[in-house]
Amino acid sequence: WVPENIAGFGGAPGNVTVLGESAGGMGVGTLLGTPAARLLFHRAVAQGGACANVHAPAAAETVTAAVLDELDLTPASADALLTAPVDQLLRSQAAVDVPTDRRVRGEGGLGPGALTFQPVVDGDTLPRPPIESVRAGDAAGVPLMVGTTADEWNIFHLQSRIAGTLDEDGLRRRVGRLAPADRVDDVIDVYRHAEPDADPDDVLC
Repeated sequence: WVPENIAGFGGAPGNVTVLGESAGGMGVGTLLGTPAARLLFHRAVAQGGACANVHAPAAAETVTAAVLDELDLTPASADALLTAPVDQLLRSQAAVDVPTDRRVRGEGGLGPGALTFQPVVDGDTLPRPPIESVRAGDAAGVPLMVGTTADEWNIFHLQSRIAGTLDEDGLRRRVGRLAPADRVDDVIDVYRHAEPDADPDDVLC
């Protein structure tokens, strides 16, 4: 759509830039490794994202099963997703996306820190992980600007802040979701050394 219509907005069809921040940056990284998108843009900006945020089919199937379960559907009745009310879909998405939802965590599911909803390496639209495609040179010739934001994570921590003050035990539990149990104290110590006046909430962020 963009190459076909951008001239009507004063843009150049042969000089399209894709830009994204956070999940958008991950999307840009994925586009860099997506063959069908290769000729649709010419420059890329990824801020706070990379090209490693994809699911293997097995993880995607786990997420799909959880969404279907939330909507009282089965794989046989999955076509009902096409006519389900939007508010019902959004509620099921929110329910499945809760970090403590064990249906999509653990063995056979998503690893620590993984996003619940991500592109899937399906062997067709996305033949292999985009980081492998980029490494192999598939994105060669596309100028790429990368960057980060200083406090991007804090938006995800907002809900925890609303729930109350984080103490030392809470900090260890939260870090324990992301680091091996025998390394939790090491991880905390590194950040505390860098920010000696930080409270537990700031150390986590």
